[in-house]
Amino acid sequence: MPLSALLEIRETVEACLVPAVQLHMEGSGLALESEILAMALESVILAMALESEILAMALESVILAMALESEILAMALESVILAMALESIRDPGHGSGINQ
Repeated sequence: MPLSALLEIRETVEACLVPAVQLHMEGSGLALESEILAMALESVILAMALESEILAMALESVILAMALESEILAMALESVILAMALESIRDPGHGSGINQ
C-alpha cells in the first residue's frame, strides 16, 4: 500500500476520532455537571430536613415549656386554694383567724 494511501486513511480516522473524543468529553462533562447538581440538590434537601427537625425540636421545647408553666401555675393555684381552706378551718366565720 502506498504511503499516501496510509496517510489518507490516518487523516480520515483522525477526522472521525477527534469529534468522537470531544463528544465523549462533553458527555462526561455534562454527566459530571449533573452529578454536581444532584449533590447540591441533595445538600439543599438535607439542609431543609435539618431545618425542619430543628424547628420541630424548638416547637417541642416551647410546648414543653408551656406545659411546665401550666403545671407550675396549677401548683401555685393549688397552694393558694389550700391556704384559703386552711384559713377557713382556723376561723370559719370571719376570714382570717390569725388577725382576730
